[in-house]
Amino acid sequence: MKTLKISMAALAALGAGSVSAGGFEKATIWSGHYSGIGGAATSHVSGGESLFFNPAGLAGGEGGDVSLNFSPTWGQYEGPIGRGASGATLNTKGERSLSPVFGGVASYKVNPELGVGAGVFVSGGSTVDFGGVDFSAFAPPLFNSYEPSLSTKLSLTELTFGAGYTVMPGLNIGASWRYSMVKATLCAPSFSSPSLIETCLNDLDDKNAAGFRVGAQYATDGWGLGFNVRTPIKFSATGKAAVRKSVANATPVADPALGDGADATLSSEFPLQVEIGGNWALSSDLKLFLGYSLSKYSVNEVLTQKVATSTSETTLDWADQHTVRLGAEHMMGETALRAGYVYVTPVTNKKYAQPTFSSPGPGHVINLGAGFGIMENMKLDLSAEYSLASGDGEAPAKVGEYKSKGYALHTGLNYKF
Repeated sequence: MKTLKISMAALAALGAGSVSAGGFEKATIWSGHYSGIGGAATSHVSGGESLFFNPAGLAGGEGGDVSLNFSPTWGQYEGPIGRGASGATLNTKGERSLSPVFGGVASYKVNPELGVGAGVFVSGGSTVDFGGVDFSAFAPPLFNSYEPSLSTKLSLTELTFGAGYTVMPGLNIGASWRYSMVKATLCAPSFSSPSLIETCLNDLDDKNAAGFRVGAQYATDGWGLGFNVRTPIKFSATGKAAVRKSVANATPVADPALGDGADATLSSEFPLQVEIGGNWALSSDLKLFLGYSLSKYSVNEVLTQKVATSTSETTLDWADQHTVRLGAEHMMGETALRAGYVYVTPVTNKKYAQPTFSSPGPGHVINLGAGFGIMENMKLDLSAEYSLASGDGEAPAKVGEYKSKGYALHTGLNYKF
């Protein structure tokens, strides 16, 4: 069997994590409540949503709660795919694709000092769809009718259990165990005249039970601080390769010699993340929230890929991701008005940029939200989000501007008991 070159497909799957900067995760993933302040929740989160933001918050509050969140997210990517026969750079623009992000969590105070929680939620991933890509400009008239797919579906979902404990008045600590599930399906083309090859890696799947979150919170009447660490998760997602080949515009056919039907594996890492945050009461009805996190995406120097017995590595050379969060909340009786802004440094290396990657430039996220009491012990939280990023790539034959933008509607229903 010939070695299957799936570099473009592999990178497409594992680079398409966020329209706001890069890696495997959006800056604000879910939560109708805390997305409204840009996700700056580390220092003051409480109840079930602490399982995602900081497990120390499980020790806060009273009684228990159930929180159901749904955050439909639409992303769109644009960038160069190469140079045509004339030498001009060709750009492609993806369709606006939906990622159905969700989070369901619950917590219970066992006693005044100890709280426990459990939940399941999306912690990363993305959906990118360029539809059929027109390659006719690369070698006209060879490919005027065959338009291979360029698309990615990647999801990182966690099942988690945790506990928080009050060490002394104002000081909480906590930890949670994470069972992580990675799923991906992707299709991407490669061109070598006179052949056009569409490679799909289907039903990629892996699970890892070695992840944890640990955190702490300290609060006074006027301010608070928080600290949270997410341990890394290594994964090797395994599925099947499907390869179709068209020669000189002929009808594409499956090609076992290039790996059609073979086992396929992609290996990478969901990295260590360290986050700190603070909150300050500027008045009786106005609070300010700040947060900073470091995600060690630089561990992903290469992407290891295996099809049947052939193994290869693709250079990523990702950078660490720095995220700065700013949020504010103004109370008007029982109604909370919220605003948030997030700045995210780029992960994607300009030398290896692809249109399916997050853009090799800084990301910006704007959130506006509100919270309402809809009945006794029940609250509805809503937040609208707009995110964008852009940057110039330097990959050979793909020099040009890469853009990504996204929209999300974060909804959350919380019941306290």
